[in-house]
Amino acid sequence: MWHAHQCCIHGIKDKTNLNVLISRSVDGEILQRTVAKWGFKVVRGSKGKKGAIEATMQLIDRLKNNECVAMMVDGPSGPAFVAKDGVVKIAKMSEHHRSCLLVFRRPKFLKIAVVDSFRYPFFYTRLLNLYGEPIHVNSDNTDEQDEEVRIRLQNSLNELEQKAPEVYKEVHKFKL
Repeated sequence: MWHAHQCCIHGIKDKTNLNVLISRSVDGEILQRTVAKWGFKVVRGSKGKKGAIEATMQLIDRLKNNECVAMMVDGPSGPAFVAKDGVVKIAKMSEHHRSCLLVFRRPKFLKIAVVDSFRYPFFYTRLLNLYGEPIHVNSDNTDEQDEEVRIRLQNSLNELEQKAPEVYKEVHKFKL
């Protein structure tokens, strides 16, 4: 999912099987405590070499144990709404295909002016999960094929973002 939508993972029903990748920053510590209270598992990692390698190995291990992983594919430092290649590499190394997920909510949220217009739902916000078609990553893909997968992932998330308001309106009978 996009980094701007990260707090909306709360709407996911099966929290006990989902591992959320969260940075080792101070902000990440606050988020980790919240996510753990909600019942999710957490994998901590950051851009630095040690943190990235350790987190990548944990995510691959958990995927191989048939657990699910949530990653904010554009990362905290952006550019916003541009998928990075880490999710493709992890899917490739774990030999698991991934589905796109976008979490959308009715417009009761606080929009924080940061790189990606981070959204924080509040009050009685109703959440809706939309899933894209699975995107398969072959372990023997070339770098060019990996880039094609990354672009497909980015396009899929953008398409889900476009259709989310209409689906939400239909499901919850609200006008946006």
